Amino acid sequence: MKGGDFKYPIVFGGTFSPPHKGHLHIIHQCRLMYPSKKIVIVPSYHTPFKDIGDMLPYDERLALLKLALEDYKDAYPDDDARYLEVSDIERDAGAQIKTSQLLQMLHARFDPESVSDADSDYEFGFIAGDDILDRLEEWANVEYLKKHVRFIIFRRIYEKGSPHFDEISKRLSAAGFRISYADNEIVNASSTEVNGNGNADLLTVRVRKALMSFVREA
Repeated sequence: MKGGDFKYPIVFGGTFSPPHKGHLHIIHQCRLMYPSKKIVIVPSYHTPFKDIGDMLPYDERLALLKLALEDYKDAYPDDDARYLEVSDIERDAGAQIKTSQLLQMLHARFDPESVSDADSDYEFGFIAGDDILDRLEEWANVEYLKKHVRFIIFRRIYEKGSPHFDEISKRLSAAGFRISYADNEIVNASSTEVNGNGNADLLTVRVRKALMSFVREA
């Protein structure tokens, strides 16, 4: 399914601790949906969903993402990797920030002249998994998100035709959220699978080698 256009890039945030093949699969699927849009990949400095001690250091995750994009070029040679960018913008915050704060920071970076315009009609794409949908209405600054974000939702837990998924989708649409849904197959790839179960097959070549060097240095 190909979506419409919007003014600013698509943002893909996450801990990426570590980045893995599942992340690259999502990036590629999003590139197929929006071939003319840049994707900005933003590692979180911190997240409420993980203890900071359970994550790799920020600079290591940033470096691993850049290596993962080199592996992306090998895995998807027909795609134009110039549309992909890793951003260190959360380093400036140095703390946990909300999605709305991140997008406001990116807005200031991409279009500083329009930041002071309260009526500025800008819109980011924002990649997320379907596991966020149940609580999306509880996110901070929700009216900002409705106005300035088109969520691009990839299936992680809900199978096609799930009644609960359909119910949530209708509720969020009625509430004013703008959401596009990817018609992707569910891929069993997560950082938990890598860290908890030691599934190194989910890592790309360069990321695996770099992680091994981190372990040796420690």
